[in-house]
Amino acid sequence: MKMSMITKRMLMSTDDQKRNYYCSQKFWWLSVDVDRSQTLSCCAASPENIDVKWLVDNPGQLFNSPKLQQERSDMLQNIPVSSCAQTCWNAEDLGLPSRRTLMKSNHLAHQNLNSDVETLHILLGNDCNMSCVYCCKQYSSSWARDIMNHGPYQVNTSDDRYLINAMDKILIKLSQKEIANSQRRNFILEEIYKLDKKNLKEVTITGGEPFLNLSLQSLVDSLDPAVHTFVWSGLGVDPSRFRQECKKIKRSNLEIVVSVENIEHFYEFNRNGNTWKRFCQNIDILDELEIKYSFNSTVSNLTLFGLPEFFRWAGNRKISWGICNDPKFLSPHVIDEGTKKYIIDHLSIFPEKLQKLLIESFDTVATPDSISDLKSFLGEFAKRQSKFLDIFPKHFLDWIKD
Repeated sequence: MKMSMITKRMLMSTDDQKRNYYCSQKFWWLSVDVDRSQTLSCCAASPENIDVKWLVDNPGQLFNSPKLQQERSDMLQNIPVSSCAQTCWNAEDLGLPSRRTLMKSNHLAHQNLNSDVETLHILLGNDCNMSCVYCCKQYSSSWARDIMNHGPYQVNTSDDRYLINAMDKILIKLSQKEIANSQRRNFILEEIYKLDKKNLKEVTITGGEPFLNLSLQSLVDSLDPAVHTFVWSGLGVDPSRFRQECKKIKRSNLEIVVSVENIEHFYEFNRNGNTWKRFCQNIDILDELEIKYSFNSTVSNLTLFGLPEFFRWAGNRKISWGICNDPKFLSPHVIDEGTKKYIIDHLSIFPEKLQKLLIESFDTVATPDSISDLKSFLGEFAKRQSKFLDIFPKHFLDWIKD
């Protein structure tokens, strides 16, 4: 079942063996969190606070801040930048796949320090009635309320995802209408509109849950209909509201990307706040309205359970996927041997590339701290969300009790 380290190294690309520190995403991908006044050059990188004073003097340059240009310069000189450490450099140090290696963005492509955005990612707000197991306060108001009400999780992380800071307290108290009327938020939206879009290929809208956000329709209407638009959703919305909102934003170049990895009871555990029945009802609505959609699966240790069954259920529908390496204790390799064997026995159901990455991941030894953090997190998550762990197989339950 295990792969030797020699074989593992042979499977790595030449660039990975040389360990370059370049990632093209910093040159073409921009994410804007309009509520928190932050930008990211990758969904896995640490955020940068927007300098409004600098933007007033440099309008339309949201994608070319001094910090981001310096990071691009460092990468071209093969200097690792700190904002990419957790999910790329640290993961690669452990022999794990990182976002840049999965996307092949480690190959030298873009080199212009003053770049134009090609993929624009807009985080519309964190309003969400779901607290998915690998999510966090930045993308879910349910997660933020949980931490506010019950305190932080006692685990090691690369950021403050399980802590409540001053900004979190402000956002929790404000209504959507109050946030929408914020002068700073509207200034940032204006800067998004001012971006040079001559090379823009696609726009991705996320949350939170975009279908709960009052600004979704107006944002979609403001976009060039020729540009491909993706709206990410967990489908944790009342079906009647979901139907109405879908009708408002339906257009030829729009696709709904549905976040899902499991079915039935494993779905309801990992996608806390939604039910499998409601999920299926909303899928039926997408089919009925003939709105294009695909699935995106985050492969973590806890979503491995039932993952083969989900791939079978999905049939011929398009599935994209990513590996969860942050926080470390949710990485696929932090799991018992029985679960590894279960996945290996069902590898044929997965795409070839995912098969390879799972085998590589399982060859990585989990640290005692990661195992301890997983056990602590899982017990606390189940307690707070009133979930029962008896849905998991006995070999896994015995492992977390050791």
